Amino acid sequence: MKNIIKEQHPIHLAHLCEVDAYAHHPVFIGEGGQGLRLIFPGAEGGTLKGDLLNGSIRAIGGDWARIRPDYAFELDVRLIIDTDDGAVIYVNYSGIIDMNQQQVEQYMKGIVPENLNIYVRPKFETSHEKYQWLNKACVVGKGIGQTTDTGFSIKYSWYIVE
Repeated sequence: MKNIIKEQHPIHLAHLCEVDAYAHHPVFIGEGGQGLRLIFPGAEGGTLKGDLLNGSIRAIGGDWARIRPDYAFELDVRLIIDTDDGAVIYVNYSGIIDMNQQQVEQYMKGIVPENLNIYVRPKFETSHEKYQWLNKACVVGKGIGQTTDTGFSIKYSWYIVE
């Protein structure tokens, strides 16, 4: 059986930017009805570099994350980007990190397990004329994280779905 959607409407990914972000160690809220809640207060900043989007991440915002009972790590990140050409863009992204029990235990000790893939879906809001197309863009990304002295370093590649 032919896949008509795939043949008539193939999906292409166009590179948006590379993201280097930094976050503080989390505040552990504890177990709630939907898993272990962690809040990563105040991002430490970061950069975005690409053909379509370049700028810096303000040192505010954060991640309202949780570790679910099935060990999946759900992200709920909010941040502000200042583009190199003066635009201000609000970004909110959800995401998932598929971990197992051993990786969660390692993470709870403050160490990011190796070889974890982070999958995200950023959404953008801006009134800047040059970047209003981002308000309607479907963007996906994949990243990796590592432990630093003050928290975590996260590197993403973000792509526009065309």
